[in-house]
Amino acid sequence: MARSVLIFPQALAMATLLALDAGVTTPAPAPAVACAGDLSGASEELRRDFDGVKQRIEADPLFQAVVRAHGPARKCTRRGEEGALRLSYQFAKGGAFEASIDPQAESERHTATLKLSAREAREVLRQAEHAQFGAQGCGIQWDKPEEEPPETVFRGDTCNCQARLATLPSGSVRLVLSSAC
Repeated sequence: MARSVLIFPQALAMATLLALDAGVTTPAPAPAVACAGDLSGASEELRRDFDGVKQRIEADPLFQAVVRAHGPARKCTRRGEEGALRLSYQFAKGGAFEASIDPQAESERHTATLKLSAREAREVLRQAEHAQFGAQGCGIQWDKPEEEPPETVFRGDTCNCQARLATLPSGSVRLVLSSAC
């Protein structure tokens, strides 16, 4: 039994060495950034569960893609108005993320601005769709994009779900996943 306990740390050490040798690194979790701002205009539900909403937003694949591309969030502002909540983040090496949640209108919009290839951007949007709507997603038709310059739009059949991808003059991309039921 003692032998099996020793094997696991050895296997873990070997896997770590192989990953480092292959150039694969696992980023250390970034410390949470505090959000400054007034929530008085947000709904009572959003004010009460602000920490849970913030954690969900920060776990979102769009948010995590900005962290991977631009380092940890260095600033967060929050604002409540007419029952809705808006969170805006700025990142250490550029990049931005914004989330708007309006329970009354049953709408949510996540916007990420980051350095990423178009192929990777589409994959991150797909991940975000499934994170927000579950394994089946919201029916976005990834094979039927619509061009609305400067954006490429992918529409879903649930809750007016749509994903938008725009390449900006700076070379960054803007990714948007929104829904309104």
